Amino acid sequence: MKQKLIDASIASGRLKLSPYHLFSHYYIVPLFLLPPITFGSLTLWDYLHSETIFKKIDYTIIYIVPISLSLLCFWLQYIRLKLTVIKTSFPADEMLKILRKAIKNLGWHASINNKKVIIVKMDDDWAMRNSGFQVTILICNNLVYLNSINDPDRRSSPIWLGNKKNIKDLVTEINRLSDQEEI
Repeated sequence: MKQKLIDASIASGRLKLSPYHLFSHYYIVPLFLLPPITFGSLTLWDYLHSETIFKKIDYTIIYIVPISLSLLCFWLQYIRLKLTVIKTSFPADEMLKILRKAIKNLGWHASINNKKVIIVKMDDDWAMRNSGFQVTILICNNLVYLNSINDPDRRSSPIWLGNKKNIKDLVTEINRLSDQEEI
């Protein structure tokens, strides 16, 4: 993750993604818009050439339902980029040690692990799907920013709700380890 994206994420409170990962995260939105665009183009062609391709169409199903689903998926994917902020009393180096220990205790493996960013990618073995999760941890002074989304390097699923569980598990483990460190 580039420093520019890290700074923008911390400033906005939302996880900023590279253009490729952004498309991968939101790919379902244009997918739902394909039927209305296709039928709109054919209807325009029909009108301009005075041909009758379609006799009678239920426009509610062709236009309103896919556009509504597209907007719903956009909203779901958008709110998943919000960062969870944890204020700590530990300095950044100490918090980094606690985070690495928490990740190890949860059985996760970091794909990027440096002083400011830890990115954990996990496989989703449920139903043998070709997806997974990405947990992003940003460390800035005594603040830790957490986010869990579907892995943008794999197929994203707007209906999968396991992202909040990842954050909850990580926060619980951080609190447990923090309490041990203070003793």
